[in-house]
Amino acid sequence: MAFAFGLVFIGVMLYIALKVPNPTDSQWFTFRVILALAVGGVGAVLPGALDVTVAPSIRAGGALALVVLVFWFNPPKLVAGKDQGKDQPKPDDPRPQGTEDAETLDCKQRSSIRSQDGGDKTLVTFENKTSAPVSIYWINTDGGEQFYAQIVAGGRLPQETFVGHAWLVKDQSNNCLAVFRSVWRDSIAVIQ
Repeated sequence: MAFAFGLVFIGVMLYIALKVPNPTDSQWFTFRVILALAVGGVGAVLPGALDVTVAPSIRAGGALALVVLVFWFNPPKLVAGKDQGKDQPKPDDPRPQGTEDAETLDCKQRSSIRSQDGGDKTLVTFENKTSAPVSIYWINTDGGEQFYAQIVAGGRLPQETFVGHAWLVKDQSNNCLAVFRSVWRDSIAVIQ
């Protein structure tokens, strides 16, 4: 029974992948969970023992080991960076291949914005299109601001971060210019 459900879920995932060429972050997460469970269902009927340790505190065996492996190594993210047609930049698009715009949040909502824990590693590249230097702050999970860098006018700053982390951009007068949230794929945060 688990094997049949696993095969059905894998088939459904393939169908959805063809129908949703540019899924949102929450859709990617859902695909990841369903794929992990489907592989576990298929693995439940395969003979042999599998024992896996992916971190000092994460160990699993058998079908559960397959679930952990698929969820931990995130196959949707592994294939997302490959050529996908619609994700190709247009000739006049200055963004590197495989990037998208960071999520832009409203400065007026700054007091309620927090970084979210638990996301995968990603990269956000800040591009300062203003005529003056700007300061970049990471907004922690409690809403506090931690200074990270200053970007000169016309400059760029690639910043390693995690999906769901929030970043605040301030001008020289300490005014909010923009708030960005890092997304599932490497992203560009344009400051204007």
